[in-house]
Amino acid sequence: MKYGLYIHLPFCRRKCPYCSFMSITHAEAMMESYADAVFTEINLRSTGIFSDIPQTLYIGGGTPSMVPARCIERMLRDVPLRDTAECSVEANPDSLSEMWLERLLRIGINRISIGIQSLDDAILSQLGRLHNVRRAVASVAMARRTGFSNLSVDLMFGVPGQTMHVWEDTLKRICELEVEHVSCYSLSMEEDTRFYTLALEDKLSLPDPAETSDMYLLATDTLTSNGFSQYEISNFARPGFECIHNQGYWNFTPYLGAGASAHSFDGDIRRWNVSDPAEYVERCASGIDPVQGFEVIDSRKRVLEQLMLSLRVGGGLKVSDVISDTLIDRHAFNEKVDMMVKSGFMERDCGGNVRLTVSGKVIADEILSEIAADLY
Repeated sequence: MKYGLYIHLPFCRRKCPYCSFMSITHAEAMMESYADAVFTEINLRSTGIFSDIPQTLYIGGGTPSMVPARCIERMLRDVPLRDTAECSVEANPDSLSEMWLERLLRIGINRISIGIQSLDDAILSQLGRLHNVRRAVASVAMARRTGFSNLSVDLMFGVPGQTMHVWEDTLKRICELEVEHVSCYSLSMEEDTRFYTLALEDKLSLPDPAETSDMYLLATDTLTSNGFSQYEISNFARPGFECIHNQGYWNFTPYLGAGASAHSFDGDIRRWNVSDPAEYVERCASGIDPVQGFEVIDSRKRVLEQLMLSLRVGGGLKVSDVISDTLIDRHAFNEKVDMMVKSGFMERDCGGNVRLTVSGKVIADEILSEIAADLY
């Protein structure tokens, strides 16, 4: 059975002021024992549907590129990467090296996702990033020179101090780098982040919401006119370079998560590990299950999640595939969709699909929340 393998590496050189992901700093001494813990967990979990070769691998963080290549190789030593279709690793420009890239390429990693975020030094400073524009551009060239033919970059918009002109310049220069994949994310105020605290104290000057929406539309127009297709609200790819691993999340493909705070899904149950890296390492070293909690995905929850995820992807939602009078009130759902269609946020096609329009994608989270509100 197909499944994806995700590994979370929580190590960072510095915590970015907008980041809410599990990450720790000044913990280099833990990397070796953490690698052993991940190896232990992968082998512990390699049963049932997870006993086959994973279809995809995705190593995220944190900052995987600051973890020595030997540690990554150790945790993957029983995973047949050469038989895995897509093997991705996230990286930051400030910690990327040619030697690290070469070793990962040799063990079977074939896709690099680089957290560039912006090609403007002032914006990078505002985001607390440790690299500059020169280093960002050089990291893409380095990955290409090393032999990687599948490169993705992450960008952020709606950032304090960011103007439309600055964003337009970043998009233009990213297209000139000829990468295969681009992810564009709007800055969101997540609790337990420095930006969230500053926003509450009215000490953070964010772009006007209308301008942020225009930035999203500009990204869509610029990237699609330069050979990218928008296959998900935030993701753009050249033909054949869509992220297979992420597509698995959106179509309910099972996935095995290893590492602190990592989630797993076997088709029926979603589990998550303890979030503290030290506790995670201690549990694995002691033979104690690192899982902290779980939830059963019953038929109704599955349909609702499938509904929400389907509306985020390019093909949209085929209503007849997920809407059943026994689980969701078809009449209530259609009423909400009709309202969104009249408002110009959604559209129906002759094949029975429902999808978000360009205007709808700008406020996708609000629309999806509204549609789901009375269906639970």
